[in-house]
Amino acid sequence: MKLWIYLIVFVGAAVYVLEVAVNLAVLDASRSELFSYGHLKETLKSKLQEDDCLKLTDFFALPGNQRDKIFNSDTPTDNLLLALEGKGVIQPYDVDRLAEAFTELETKSSCSHLVDFYQKTRTPVFYRETIQKLQEVIKLHKENEHRVETENEAQVQNLHLELQRIKHEHKETENLLQQIKDLYQQTALVRDKFKAECDEYKLELESKKQDQLQTKELLVKETKEKNAMRAEIEQSHLQHSIKSMSLGGSPIGDRLEGTAQVRPPEVGRRSDGSVSTATSRYLKESAIAREFSMLLVKVSVQLTNDHCVLLATYFDLPGSKIDLIRKDSGTPGLTLLGVMKESNIINMYDVGNLQQALADIELRGINETLVKPYQRKIDPLIYEQHKVRQEDS
Repeated sequence: MKLWIYLIVFVGAAVYVLEVAVNLAVLDASRSELFSYGHLKETLKSKLQEDDCLKLTDFFALPGNQRDKIFNSDTPTDNLLLALEGKGVIQPYDVDRLAEAFTELETKSSCSHLVDFYQKTRTPVFYRETIQKLQEVIKLHKENEHRVETENEAQVQNLHLELQRIKHEHKETENLLQQIKDLYQQTALVRDKFKAECDEYKLELESKKQDQLQTKELLVKETKEKNAMRAEIEQSHLQHSIKSMSLGGSPIGDRLEGTAQVRPPEVGRRSDGSVSTATSRYLKESAIAREFSMLLVKVSVQLTNDHCVLLATYFDLPGSKIDLIRKDSGTPGLTLLGVMKESNIINMYDVGNLQQALADIELRGINETLVKPYQRKIDPLIYEQHKVRQEDS
């Protein structure tokens, strides 16, 4: 700031000295105020010789077209001065370059002195304009300096407010950091607690898993034992049924209403060694009888006591038979099926009534896996047996 003040003072002093000098020069040149720029040009037109024009044209390096225009015209000096004006060599307040040209060309004509005199008389006017411009620059600088000071004060105020805001934000940031630290400590406590609970839960889960595994192993073992026992019971029932079929004294019975008891005929062979028709029929009927016995055993195993009582009521069996089935805690299914066979409700060629009853009381599992497959297997054999009997008759 002090440097600017010193500069302003120095410039002011210089301006004052320059104004004094200009005033003195103006006083000296007041006598020649009537010698104007127009007078100078007219005087030069009348006094310049063709040789002077040629030298000035070469000195200022005028283009060839301008040179031709100057020397081919009737007024070469007029065209030369116009060309110099266009090039800026001579101006109303500055003909110094023309004066230098005359000096370097060593021209002894009166034109050289005339140009020097004109330049001296116009110098104070040039200085006056320069000083005026310099004063305008100083004024503009002062205005800019004042504006800069005002802007600086505003910037200082803004910086102060910004500093206050930053301090406030810094304080809020410190509070936030403290809250984050507290929250982190709380999170660490929760994390440790959660980890302990997870470890405890893992131990408990592992213990439960071991218990479930042991329980599963026991269930698998019990299931295997039950399946083995069930297989033994089915095998025993099957053997008992087959034995009853052969002896004729089983609870199921061995007589079918409308059909003859299967008796083994005497085995006869034809002349070609093949088995006779009667023997073949016996073998097929024996196979059907075995399939039928196995079906009854498998169905009886699937029927509970409640199922048997429900089926007995469905077929409207006598009350004594129903009581007999209800009291049979060992093989109620075999007892029921034996009564149904004796009543000709089912036989080894037709179990359709049992199939319908099982569907009505919604025991479709037994129906789909045992009864229906058996009936589909027997139907073709019945047709074949009927055809053979027609041929025998």
